[in-house]
Amino acid sequence: MFIAGVVGRSSSNDPQAFEISSLELSERLDATHHVPVCRSVVHKLSESKFNLVQVGSKVKQVYVAPRFARIYVEEDFGVPLLQGSQLPSMRLYDLKYISNTKTNKIERWIIKSGWVLVTCSGTIGRVAVSSYHQDGWAASQHILRIIPQENVTHPGFLAAFLSTPYGQHQLKAKIYGGVVDELTAEDTEMILIPDVRYSEQLGIGETVVRVYELRDEANALEDEAIAELEAIISD
Repeated sequence: MFIAGVVGRSSSNDPQAFEISSLELSERLDATHHVPVCRSVVHKLSESKFNLVQVGSKVKQVYVAPRFARIYVEEDFGVPLLQGSQLPSMRLYDLKYISNTKTNKIERWIIKSGWVLVTCSGTIGRVAVSSYHQDGWAASQHILRIIPQENVTHPGFLAAFLSTPYGQHQLKAKIYGGVVDELTAEDTEMILIPDVRYSEQLGIGETVVRVYELRDEANALEDEAIAELEAIISD
């Protein structure tokens, strides 16, 4: 028997205890990995008209960048560093820059537009798509990268799926760590997704990507308006 959560009134959505066979442990003894709601969402997905496939079979690569010593510099001498806490933000405040020249093998942390980004340390499962504006930025090791396979998996579609309960429950079931929650690239590759034809992904996928582009356009317009206002005031 596994005990999950705190003692109190339980429900089908938040069970306090549950049982599974030892044959189903898969070398994982943490209760979160076996929580029934994850099994329920996978079962629900299996009842759809689409076959289920693992994320890893439909993308080029899933990886987490290594830890590194951050040498912060002024904007003119570095590249923006995207933090996990900033993924859901409409506007990125306190954006920091890391040195172009003093960061060893900086390309390991550089992201490209059209990648799916997932927080993988601390708060698990925040999802975003890197925009054209963010192409060439760096991202911290707390952000997992998923590089889609062209004409196979649309980044917007994959990001949308991972943001649903079907994706979120699977991601959170993969969490490990005694003090700080962590998510590995290998476990992320095992997340099950519906095998939807690329042509059918486009409607949802392009809409999601467009949202991120519109966010950047809105921020740029706001910056212009603020600059104009400051110029008027200073005259």
